[in-house]
Amino acid sequence: MKAVCLLLVPALVAQGPARSFAGHWTGAIQIPGQELAFDVDLADSAGTLKGDISIPVQRLANLPLAQVAVRGDSLSFAIPGIPGNPTFHGARSSDGKAVAGQFTQAAQSFAFAMQIGAAPAAAARQARPRLRHSGAFPRPFECRVCRDR
Repeated sequence: MKAVCLLLVPALVAQGPARSFAGHWTGAIQIPGQELAFDVDLADSAGTLKGDISIPVQRLANLPLAQVAVRGDSLSFAIPGIPGNPTFHGARSSDGKAVAGQFTQAAQSFAFAMQIGAAPAAAARQARPRLRHSGAFPRPFECRVCRDR
C-alpha cells in the first residue's frame, strides 16, 4: 500500500498550481482578407477575472469585458453593448503563453489567437533606447528654397 501512495504524490506535485490568465494579451482575429488586431488586459480580483479589450483599428479602447469564465485551460469572455454579441472562446497552449480559439459575432465565427506579453507601459520602458549625447550638434535646418534664393 505504501508504494501506491508514493507513486500518487509525484503525480499531484507535477501538476503544480493552476495557471492564471491574468495579464496583458495581444492577438488578432482572422477575418477573411485581413487580421483584426486587439489586446486584452485581464486582472484577478478576489478570485474573479475582470478585464477590458481594445481594438485600435475600430477605435475601441478599454471596453469592459463580461461573462469572463475560466474552466481549466479554457477561457471565454464577451464584449457587452456591441451589436451581434461578440464572444471569444479559446484554450491555452501547453506552455501557457498563448490562447487560440473562436471569435463569434452575429452568427459568424472566425479563428483568433493571442499571446501573453508585457503591458504596453512596461513594454515601452523596455524598448526605450538609451540615448547618449556625442557632444556634437547637428547643423541648423536649412531650407533649400531659402538657400537657393
